[in-house]
Amino acid sequence: MPPKRQNKKNAALAKTESVKSLEASLKEKGIHVDLNDLMKNGGLDLIKSLVALLKAKGKDVNWNDFVNDDGFELTNEERAQDLFYEAMEARSEKRTHALIQQALELDPDNVDARLWMLRTSDAKTGGRVEALREIMEVAVRKLGAKTFREAAGSFWGFIETRPYMRVREQLVGALLDAGRMEEAVAECEGMLELNPNDNQGIRYTLLTCYLSLNRQAEARRLSKQYDEDSVTFVWGKVLLCWLSTSKAGLGKALAAARKANAHVEGYLTGKKKLPKKMPPHYSMGSKEEAVCYAESLIQAWGCHPEALDWLREQVAENGK
Repeated sequence: MPPKRQNKKNAALAKTESVKSLEASLKEKGIHVDLNDLMKNGGLDLIKSLVALLKAKGKDVNWNDFVNDDGFELTNEERAQDLFYEAMEARSEKRTHALIQQALELDPDNVDARLWMLRTSDAKTGGRVEALREIMEVAVRKLGAKTFREAAGSFWGFIETRPYMRVREQLVGALLDAGRMEEAVAECEGMLELNPNDNQGIRYTLLTCYLSLNRQAEARRLSKQYDEDSVTFVWGKVLLCWLSTSKAGLGKALAAARKANAHVEGYLTGKKKLPKKMPPHYSMGSKEEAVCYAESLIQAWGCHPEALDWLREQVAENGK
């Protein structure tokens, strides 16, 4: 249900305070803007994006506070998205479900709400892939071709694109669960084309897929593009060096990987078992960090048994 209206005096006061609160939050980040002037001159989409961004960061601002009798009414789509965000902050599963249902009543095509419903369903793996493709088609239609043209290169930076990116990320996981790795690779590559900054960490999945498929040229290109010493990339480089004909740089790569996180090789070789639950946080070089990144690396190394045999020999020689 839409929020109840306040009387005009209180509504005006609430709007004034919300504007001041939002302007103050932006000022803290070095953004100086007159929101009242923006609202008068067609800057509503920007304001809505700013409100959504600040809400995601825990700021107490609400788009509904910017609506009054003389101003702008939210569309059903906008109300539905607000309900979804409220659902994600709900303290009980029952309340979350109720808010999601309300969101879908207002906008049956709300991408985030449909994705949440699918995640909580018992759909089989193959059915999930098809359902996710359907939701992604909805997301594409809602964004429109113009958005894909103009936002490509910094896609995640636009709030309205994120439901689409969240669905596509889920699709990657579903494809991998279904054993359709080549299709998952294509989705990952498409996501990185749209958003090279990779706020979702898709590059880690893509690298391990390339290694699993022995696509060495693509793995080298990706490693060069992101050039980082994360657990996935340093241990991925060890496997990449082993897969190469010359084995050039293999010893150096192993030493660098052990320096970054020596706990990983225990999980790769099977000497250690992954826990059933992932740790809530980790520090660099810790066992918890190794646990968080080991699963996809285990898959990649597992596709090359001879590489694992070599690594076990290295572990034995190292006395571990």
